[in-house]
Amino acid sequence: MNITDIDDKIIKRARQNYLFEKYVEENHPWKRIMDDTLEAMKPFAEKVRTETDPDKKAMYDRMSEKVNKALTALEAVVNNKGQDEIQQARKALLEASRDIVADWLDSLHGSEVTDNSIFTSLPRFFEEQFHGDMKALNVLPADVLTRVSEYIPEIITFVQKIIDNGFGYESNGSVYFDTPTFDQSEGHFYAKLVPESVGDSKALAEGEGDLSKDKVTEKKSPIDFALWKASKPGEPSWDSPWGKGRPGWHIECSVMASSILGESMEIHTGGCDLKFPHHDNELAQAE
Repeated sequence: MNITDIDDKIIKRARQNYLFEKYVEENHPWKRIMDDTLEAMKPFAEKVRTETDPDKKAMYDRMSEKVNKALTALEAVVNNKGQDEIQQARKALLEASRDIVADWLDSLHGSEVTDNSIFTSLPRFFEEQFHGDMKALNVLPADVLTRVSEYIPEIITFVQKIIDNGFGYESNGSVYFDTPTFDQSEGHFYAKLVPESVGDSKALAEGEGDLSKDKVTEKKSPIDFALWKASKPGEPSWDSPWGKGRPGWHIECSVMASSILGESMEIHTGGCDLKFPHHDNELAQAE
């Protein structure tokens, strides 16, 4: 069983959780919390306005409505009620605005989060929850459990081998898979599972992660993908021959699987939405 505990979404959520919990511990007065919430709602309102997915837009609308109700309730008790009622309304606003304020705090202070342990607490929590559920369902534990964070040396060695084979290159501290070179090499072709998706820029961008959107110009080709990412401030990092960084998403699975199972495996499963680019990238780098 593989635990992906290093990932752009995990990194961002872990930062948000840490910053929001710190914000709550600072015990700001109700006026500061109200002002901060109103400030956080500004970029969120733009996010709602530009969202094209109807389900996401509906979810964002519900979040906005919940926060606005909490703001109105706090305003109503400030002048007419005692301290107990104000504290209850203050707490309700913090709970209602958590995700919106946390995202706003991350935009301001995310780069200041540097302790790697902050990024491990979130996946460990959900890992424990998962194992608890499996035990309750009487599902036997996996014979082998791997975590990305425990395979960093193996990942670095694997990436270096890809470079040595001529299919990877370093750029600004990151390492990318040279997809066109691989695709044009004898005995290889890229996107075996979903060849018609090679030019799907949206899927390729999602595969690179939310925290890597500013790295596109580092690639030789738009269809190249990250094997190793140079860490920016506010991201976990490990020493490597290319500088401090972290693994790309696709390389993690290939390294852990080959470390346990060797050069081949009989069955590889996963959601259909992962066939491209994730599983196709796994295939390419493993070859």
